[in-house]
Amino acid sequence: MQRESAPRLSETEHGSDEFQAADAIHAALRFLRMLRRKKQYIAFSLLVTCALGAFYYLTADKVYEAKAQLLVTQTSPDMLNAGVSSNLNNDALVATHERLIESSVVLGGALDRIRKLDSELKVDLAGVPEEKWKDLLRGKLSASAARRTSIIELSYRSKSTLAARAVLEAVVESYLEFIDTSHKDVSVEIATILKDELREKERNLKAKQEEWVTVSRDAGDLGLRSGSTVVHPLVQRAVKMNDILVAAREKRLKLQASEVAVKHAIQTGGDLRQYLVELEPTIGRELMLNGLGMSPRFAQVADEMEQKLLADRALLQSQAKHLGPVHPTIQMLQQKIADSERYLLEYRAKINAANGPQQEQQLGEMLLSMISEALTETQANEEQLEREYAIAEAEAVKLNGRMTSLQLVENELQRLRNWHDTLLNQIANIDLQTEGGDIRVSVVGEPVASPGAVAPRLRIIGVLSIFAGCAIGIAIAYVTDLLEDRFQSPDELQEQVGVSVIAMIQSLNGSGEAGGQNLHMFTNPKSAESEAFRTLRTSLSLQGSDFSKLAVTSSEPGDGKTTVIANLAVTYATAGKRTLLIDCDLRKPGLTRLFDMRGLGGVSQLLTQADVVAPIWNHEVKGTGIPNLSIIPAGPRPQDPTELFSSSHFGELLAWAEANYDQVLVDCPPVVAASDAAIIGRFVDGLMMVVQPAKNHRKLVIRSVEQLGQLGVQLTGIILNRVDDSVSGGQFGYGYGYGYGYGYGYGDEEQDDTVDALPMQQAPTQPPHRKAA
Repeated sequence: MQRESAPRLSETEHGSDEFQAADAIHAALRFLRMLRRKKQYIAFSLLVTCALGAFYYLTADKVYEAKAQLLVTQTSPDMLNAGVSSNLNNDALVATHERLIESSVVLGGALDRIRKLDSELKVDLAGVPEEKWKDLLRGKLSASAARRTSIIELSYRSKSTLAARAVLEAVVESYLEFIDTSHKDVSVEIATILKDELREKERNLKAKQEEWVTVSRDAGDLGLRSGSTVVHPLVQRAVKMNDILVAAREKRLKLQASEVAVKHAIQTGGDLRQYLVELEPTIGRELMLNGLGMSPRFAQVADEMEQKLLADRALLQSQAKHLGPVHPTIQMLQQKIADSERYLLEYRAKINAANGPQQEQQLGEMLLSMISEALTETQANEEQLEREYAIAEAEAVKLNGRMTSLQLVENELQRLRNWHDTLLNQIANIDLQTEGGDIRVSVVGEPVASPGAVAPRLRIIGVLSIFAGCAIGIAIAYVTDLLEDRFQSPDELQEQVGVSVIAMIQSLNGSGEAGGQNLHMFTNPKSAESEAFRTLRTSLSLQGSDFSKLAVTSSEPGDGKTTVIANLAVTYATAGKRTLLIDCDLRKPGLTRLFDMRGLGGVSQLLTQADVVAPIWNHEVKGTGIPNLSIIPAGPRPQDPTELFSSSHFGELLAWAEANYDQVLVDCPPVVAASDAAIIGRFVDGLMMVVQPAKNHRKLVIRSVEQLGQLGVQLTGIILNRVDDSVSGGQFGYGYGYGYGYGYGYGDEEQDDTVDALPMQQAPTQPPHRKAA
């Protein structure tokens, strides 16, 4: 059965972003697998760093710390305007005092006190020149403000618990003494100024209250201000008059437009009954019906008949879902609907017959008369409303001015009241019996030394040791992984690429001559190397899938994929299966050279045929000299092999081969050389990759497998080629290597293969020489 044609690579559904994300995920997984393989490096690095950390913790000098807390507040930055505005930023105030604590003045006073202490409390200054004491003290002292507070936290570190507390106490006392000396109390003078200001504000407040009473009485204030849900009656009257006036103007304009339209309809002989509907609110419903030739009673009957007709139609539609067309109920409903429709049709015909030219003329005169009367009445009403609205508007504007003046007086009165209350609070807060300036400092936390050492900390050293050990171990593992860019065992290969190893083939000693009879599997069928190919054939047959069409590729050139697929084909042929080899490596056809069929037609000619017929395919099948084994050579090199494999002809060729042979084997180009292997893999039952562990770089093999997976091709298995006999203990055991620089060149073919490139969709010419089948 022919498989679905594979899409062209340029039309794949995965975008570049998806490929990048997949690459990142695969790279992360490869890195994690590498770390698992190299875990011994990480463990050793952790052991070393933890040992060094423990040694440092046991030998380092212990450091003790004392802490204290100071509350810095500003009682009145500007006593004359306190509570009204504050120009001093609290953060700036606290920051200033942080620097003040570490200033030379405060530290100098602290040193004066420290000099008087016992020698065991001056352990930090021992052996240090006296001119460097301030710098030493500043380096061990720390002052920082707690977030969003006015509390300054002081800390001092020392070699002794008692020394840390004693030095910090000296610093706090020196700082408090400086604050006390620098900020003298001026409360008496400030209180006098505030009382004079208070008396002035009381006089202004009394005068403003009298002014508010007068303005409120003149404005006729009802207590309805802005922000209230109730609107002043004068404003309500003006708004309502404006709405009525707008409605009157709209009605006048509508009547004028109707008058013009009716006159035009009379002159042109148009239908006047449509204007009766528009003027119904003006002339009344009965007059409109009479103008249309309908009495109110007849119109009511027609309306009821139309409603009944709609109900009968709905009932018929509902009953038709359950009853047949010959059911009595269905026939009765159909008859009622027909009678109603006939009645309404006759009724409308009578109305149309009654509306003659004479009635049209009378109707026009009647409409013009009624519109004229309504227009005259509307214009008179509009003029009266305009006069009334002008009066209401003037009163509302005058009210707004009075309310504005009243609001200004109230605002000024409220400002004076706030100022008066602020002055009272400031006078009440002044304590004339204490000596304190505008800056007050309180000790809210007495200097206390920590009972244990704060440095070195076991937890921090442990975390840093573990972090450093992991970082160094990962770095060592990564570097060693870069240096060891080869697979060390089949298990490692399977783990990293995620594909099973289905065969391990040793190095084959061939004769070096072309022709199928020189293949190792044909010349030495009972050797251990040949047994590996039979094991591969058996492994494929036991996987439970129909691998009648198999393809073989490699990650890079020179891995021996052509030799492997040729010997595998011999195993199928010697087992009695009709086997067909197809050389799809159109860039560097290895099978064609191996069987000495260069210069003949083949796959490239079949895929460029305009007509695809079985006789042409049969004509291109060549014999190999081995029973049950045939081959289709690569043929002349085309311009674009990828385009050929993306066409429907290639799928039809494989379907024909599957129908005529028991086993079809396809030789594909290497993955890194072209994308042909990914396209061919979508057509066959299974794709295998040949890997030389001693030659192929690990990252290149992994990248090749991932590239096939991203293109929707999953490998059936990995075939290890040229495995040395010294394999033991799960290791490959190679004693030699292969150069990575082997190129997959496209200009080094022999002269027989340098045929002109075939154009697409054109039948090829007959080759000059064809090898006998």
